[in-house]
Amino acid sequence: MAAPQPVTDRGADAAFLALVADRATTAGRHRALIEVARTLGRHLGVDLAEDRLRLFAPLGHPDAGDPTDDRAVPGPPGLPVDAGPGLLGRCLEVLLSDDQRTAGAHHTPAWLAARVVTLALESGGGVRGPAAGWTVCDPAVGGGAFLLAVADELHRRGVSEDQVVSQLWGFDTDPLAIAVTETALALWAGGPRPANLHVADFLLDAQVERSR
Repeated sequence: MAAPQPVTDRGADAAFLALVADRATTAGRHRALIEVARTLGRHLGVDLAEDRLRLFAPLGHPDAGDPTDDRAVPGPPGLPVDAGPGLLGRCLEVLLSDDQRTAGAHHTPAWLAARVVTLALESGGGVRGPAAGWTVCDPAVGGGAFLLAVADELHRRGVSEDQVVSQLWGFDTDPLAIAVTETALALWAGGPRPANLHVADFLLDAQVERSR
C-alpha cells in the first residue's frame, strides 16, 4: 500500500473510508485495517514494530482475510488532511457487520469523545490527585476513541506517553477492536507501549471475578 499524501478535499474523509470498505470486501476486514495502520504509520512517521502488536497477527476471524498476505495492492489516493491515530477506529466502525451494529457496536466521533472527557474532568468526575496517578478504563473500547481522548488530556497535563498508556485500560469482546485500539495507541505514543487491553466481556467477567 503506497504511502499517500494528505489531501484537503472535505470529501476525502468519506472517500478514504469508502476505499477501505471496498478493500475489505476483497481482502477481509483484518487485512484492510492492517493496510490502513501501515499507511498511518508512514504518514505520522511512527515505526509500529509490527511483531509487538496484535493487529499484525492472525486473530481467527472467519472474514478477516490473511493478515500475512503482503501482495502489493493499490493505495488510496490520499489520507484526510487531519488523519491521526483515531482514523483507524473510524475504519473499524465502517467495517462493522450488521450483527455487530445490532448488538450495539458503534464508533464514537473523536470530537464527542474529547468533549465527554473534558466535561467529566471539569465536573470533577470523582478524579482526585495528579494526572500521573489516574487510572482510566473503557469497558467497551471499540476503536479506542475515548482512550485516545483521555490520552490527549493526560499528556496535556504533563504525563509522558509511556506513562499515559500504562494508565489506560480497555475491554472488548471483539479481538479486532482490541487490536485496533492497541495499534491506535501505538500510533499516538510514537510506537508500541505495554497496554492494558483485554479481549473480554467486562460486565460478565467482573461478575465471575466477584463470585470467586
